[in-house]
This record gives sequence, C-alpha cells and structure tokens, in this order.
Amino acid sequence: MSMGVNNISFGYSHPIKKAFDKGLLGKDFKGLYGFKLTKKTRSIEHIKPHSQGGKTKSGNVALADKFMNSKRGTEPIENYVTFEMWKSYLKQFEKIKNKFIDGMEYIKAICKEQGFNIKDILND
Repeated sequence: MSMGVNNISFGYSHPIKKAFDKGLLGKDFKGLYGFKLTKKTRSIEHIKPHSQGGKTKSGNVALADKFMNSKRGTEPIENYVTFEMWKSYLKQFEKIKNKFIDGMEYIKAICKEQGFNIKDILND
C-alpha cells in the first residue's frame, strides 16, 4: 500500500504516547491544540515534520488531536499554535513523573527546541 500525501500515518511511538495510553497524564488531558484527547483521537505531532527531517524525540513531539495534526500537515507549527496554547499544553506536565516521562525534562526539551524561556511557560 503506498502512502500518498493525504494518507498520513499516525503510528509513531514515543513514551509520551504510552504514558497517555496508560492514563498517567490525567483523564482530562488536552493536546497541543487544546482539545481533550482520547486513545482514538490522540496522535504524535512532530513539531518539525518528520518528512522535513524532524525526529521522534522529546523536543520535537507533542500529543495532539489526529484531525488537527492531519490538517496542519507540514505547515509551520506557528501557523496553528500560539504561545498561550504551548503554555497550556506544557503546564500539564509540570508535576508528571513516571516510568515513561519526566514532565519537567519534557518541558525543558520543548523550550529548548522552540526557544521558549521556561519561566514564561511555568509562571501564571
């Protein structure tokens, strides 16, 4: 089966996805775009698209809604996600630490890749 432009695969795996699937991120967890996620609607969003060399590593992935992930495609993340959306998404990880993900390390990795000051993310 060939993978056409509109046939996006959401089969990427990352410890953050495993933590979500095991219920370790909270029952009301919202993805990067602000939508509450379920096992059926969640996907791994590559901040720098995989097709453009983006790796499936902590600083380059976020949990997101499949529909929005597909809608964005390979467009720049800035066209879809504001700083406030990043802040809301990342603050959910502040007190998360389990065998799959250390929330603070994840926040630091995203901040490094996106050029955010971690203090701006964590302060209200």
